[in-house]
Amino acid sequence: MARILSHRPCGAEKDSFSAAIGHAMSGDEFLKNTFANKTHSRNFEIAAYTSLLSLCRAAGLEDARAPLEQSLQEEERRAEWGDSDVEKVTLEFVRHEERQTA
Repeated sequence: MARILSHRPCGAEKDSFSAAIGHAMSGDEFLKNTFANKTHSRNFEIAAYTSLLSLCRAAGLEDARAPLEQSLQEEERRAEWGDSDVEKVTLEFVRHEERQTA
């Protein structure tokens, strides 16, 4: 659990979509996979921290709540960042496709 709580997003995660575009195959599968991966992993992590917070409350483990709440807030911020990045990913994908067909 300490490993999960100590995770911090790095610059590589934020640039992963840009880097992956160079390796994408033609078609819109890249966009579909990008959206699916972002949605599933973020929602899963948010749900997991919410569940752990519920267990802490039920078990009376108030000391464990603060780091879990911090991690939950970080995941929610990352999800918001991901939502705002959809336009950038889409436009980069279009530019990549245009270069491939030129």
